[in-house]
Amino acid sequence: MSRLRAISPAATALAALTLAAGPALAANGVSVSQESTGLAFDIDFDQATITFSYNENGGRSNNVPSYEIVAVAGQAPVPLLSLGPCQVNQAGDGLECPAAQILSLDFRFRQSGFWSGYNGGGNHASPCAPAGVTVETGPGKVVEINTWDGCPETVICSTARGSLIIVEADASDEVRGPCSSIQRH
Repeated sequence: MSRLRAISPAATALAALTLAAGPALAANGVSVSQESTGLAFDIDFDQATITFSYNENGGRSNNVPSYEIVAVAGQAPVPLLSLGPCQVNQAGDGLECPAAQILSLDFRFRQSGFWSGYNGGGNHASPCAPAGVTVETGPGKVVEINTWDGCPETVICSTARGSLIIVEADASDEVRGPCSSIQRH
């Protein structure tokens, strides 16, 4: 019998996870990893709805200032993976990340989806996140970003041919790149 046949399926799965790195682990879900002084959220789930908030008094699972990221597709939670300081929340539909020493948050869409900060839609946040927040579009065909919340965010549009990138923003936001539609409030 060859050595490969003698390896258990569990050991094979563990080896595959150990050898996989970075964005490959984000496939079909949302992963977060630590990058120098910030956190990177790779969103690789078609039609994911991502909501972001800063909770000065702690999230649902902790009592320290935290960033909360909820990820759903319709009513169902999106698979989550944390390679950094974040923990999956008690509801299983999002991540809670301690805010201490985090200077930047970078949300990167790999597929179509929707991003909303602080409940979006003109609900002005109080307080705003102390870290810089950036939302980047990628190869998704339709991405809608709602940063109309009174807090400063940076939106970077990188549209593929035939893509539709819709941004709702306020005066405190910076919008860069070839967005299909930008509506300022």
